[in-house]
Amino acid sequence: MLIDDRSLLGGNVSKPWDLFSNYYPEFKIISRDEFGMSMIHYAASRTHNRNAFFQLLQELDVNIGLRDENYRTPRDIAMSSNIRENVKIIDKYVVHIIARGECNKVIQLLLEGYNHILDLDTDKDILTLPSSRGHSHISTILQCIPMFEEKRKQLHIAIRFGAQSQVEDILQERNDESVMLAMAKNERSRCSLHIAVLSQNEKIVRFLAKNFPSTLTVLDNIERTALHYAMSVDQVEVMSTILIGCGAKRTAKDLVNTICH
Repeated sequence: MLIDDRSLLGGNVSKPWDLFSNYYPEFKIISRDEFGMSMIHYAASRTHNRNAFFQLLQELDVNIGLRDENYRTPRDIAMSSNIRENVKIIDKYVVHIIARGECNKVIQLLLEGYNHILDLDTDKDILTLPSSRGHSHISTILQCIPMFEEKRKQLHIAIRFGAQSQVEDILQERNDESVMLAMAKNERSRCSLHIAVLSQNEKIVRFLAKNFPSTLTVLDNIERTALHYAMSVDQVEVMSTILIGCGAKRTAKDLVNTICH
């Protein structure tokens, strides 16, 4: 069943994703090793003095939604290391982003598949905080995150089951929200096109690559594109021909310097 925006927004249909037309990735780029680990991942596994970890997050200003080879964010690592203070600090950093009205960073976390934007370990009301600081557009986005994540989930399920008509229905508007849904990653850092290639559904791969070319450059947790995925499936020639024909770059390298050939 497809999601009805009105049922989730109390009859008030909002279009918060119109902001995506001006979106650009705002977090700074950080180097990662062959395991997908960044300095933040390693720092999350250790205890720190006073505000050192929070200051590090502010200074580096990087995407905390990036996952390592085991699909772990820095927050996940802090949790598994039983360092609750680091979890709180990472959540404090997200609150800091939201309170400052940094729209692009909130959207970037959402597209990354970061699943701790709303359930933060904080005593602040995260949904009303932005409005109280003059950033009502962020409050609107936060309210619509559950709806967006459910649509993303439905899209990925439809792709896995080869339900092309449902895939096209979910993305039929071809608007900013549709582009975001096509690009959005799940908790395994895969977007719609990654999943379609793994499912080896030729028609869905062609539909996504042709109508949503931005999916061709979406990177997974170790920076593999959909074309990297095509190199490992049985229908490698069919999949790679479609992707390259739609603009995929053969020279793209992942974290272990594998190129698509």
